[in-house]
Amino acid sequence: MAGHGEVKREMPASMFNAEEWLDVFPALDNTERFNILIYLANNGSKSFSEIKNEFKIESSSSVEHHLTKLMDAQLIENTYKMPLKNVRVHCYYHLTDRGKTILEILLKTP
Repeated sequence: MAGHGEVKREMPASMFNAEEWLDVFPALDNTERFNILIYLANNGSKSFSEIKNEFKIESSSSVEHHLTKLMDAQLIENTYKMPLKNVRVHCYYHLTDRGKTILEILLKTP
């Protein structure tokens, strides 16, 4: 219960507190990362190579850097899949629930 003169405000579940927003902003302060987030939202799970090719990024370390920033902010996560015909394991990236919520908030039109 709020004390005398205080107004208690309940934040909707989709809203984040200041600390959570500050965790997210460093991941989204780059156009390439923001576009990767939108790409995954629109196209579902994609492999490292698919992301690299879609954005025509030559350096694998650059792609890794962007994906790591997004994972550190818990906006995307990766899963590993073993194709049936290939012995090589593939890593796929997709949005987390947090990533979906952030995009919904940021891209919401009035």
